[in-house]
This record gives sequence, structure tokens and C-alpha cells, in this order.
Amino acid sequence: MALLGILASLSFLDGETTVSGVGIKDLNWPISVNVIEIESRGYDWKRVLRGQKDIPVTFNVEADAPCVALLRRKFYANDANGNANLPATFTDANGDTFDAVFVVTKFEGQNPVGGEAEYSVELRLSATASLEEQPTYETAA
Repeated sequence: MALLGILASLSFLDGETTVSGVGIKDLNWPISVNVIEIESRGYDWKRVLRGQKDIPVTFNVEADAPCVALLRRKFYANDANGNANLPATFTDANGDTFDAVFVVTKFEGQNPVGGEAEYSVELRLSATASLEEQPTYETAA
């Protein structure tokens, strides 16, 4: 049986309140690792070291979804005091969970003629998150 993307979920923390990601569509989280290339004389093959991980989270969200006001507020809260930080929890179709503190790096309105108004959003890991707020990943199995 195929796993359906609808089983995935995304929620946000606004102070002490959890804000559901209802209305989110096309959720993508391409986790990657930076590659550091190593070249040396006398060695015929290029080698690499693994660097830091990256997880940009992108999605579309319906314009009237409950989380839109929070996403908009965090996008425009552009300061270095952590006010733009957005704690989020993502659970994929397998039940694996990823918790991290993000910043909203893209909040783009889309209003197609004859279509549903929505926003295209990108989240990136926050540089101002504390050491205690580093991303965590837990597998369901």
C-alpha cells in the first residue's frame, strides 16, 4: 500500500499555543548535506567530506488557513532578537518527526484568475536559535 502525502502534518508554536498547519499543500523538505571537496596531489580521485545539513521547508498554503497570520507576522518580524523565530514540528507519512526553529524566508502571494488564492512559503533553520533548540529527528519505527 502506498503512503499518502495527506498523512504528513506541519504545526507551529506561537508562544504557548500550537497553530495547526491545516490548509498546507505540496509540502517539501529536501534534507541535504553540504559537500566539501578534497583535492590532493598524487591522489587520482576527488574525495569529499560531509558538511552541515540543510533543510529548507517549502509549501503552499490556502490564503484563509489559520496559520497564515502567524507566517505573515514572522516573515515581517525581521530582527536579530529572535522575534522572527518560528518553532515548527513536521511529521511525514511514515510518522517520523522533525522539530526545529525556523525563520520564514519567503511569503509570496499567488492569486490566479479563476483559482484559489494561496501563499508560497519557505522556511529555513534560524541562526538565532539557542543550542537547546537545535533540530531533532525521531523515527517512528
